Amino acid sequence: MTDRTLRLAGADTATWDDAWADALTALELDVARAEELLAAGTPAELPAPRPDWVAPELSGPLPERLRARAEAIAARQLRVAEDLSRAIAAARTELRLAERLQSNTLDRSTPAFLDASF
Repeated sequence: MTDRTLRLAGADTATWDDAWADALTALELDVARAEELLAAGTPAELPAPRPDWVAPELSGPLPERLRARAEAIAARQLRVAEDLSRAIAAARTELRLAERLQSNTLDRSTPAFLDASF
């Protein structure tokens, strides 16, 4: 679904439910993509950003039959957000450690001589 803007003013219930189901499917795909990236650790290739993404415009209420699905997606999104926070913190810690190790290494930019005559 390339156009994720859903405007259904005056639509019947079946179409409205389908629009919500489509929006939830798009959210599920996005969260699954984020979960896969986190599980991979360091992907060989970073995914391209999605500048074409548009938040769906659904001005009516979520159909009750889709409530459990929406809550499950929200819980998955929260877990991914927490996992991302932990991954960012771990990467920051590793970066600081690498910077400290690099700053404590011998500066090889200038020659060093050892007088072995002693």
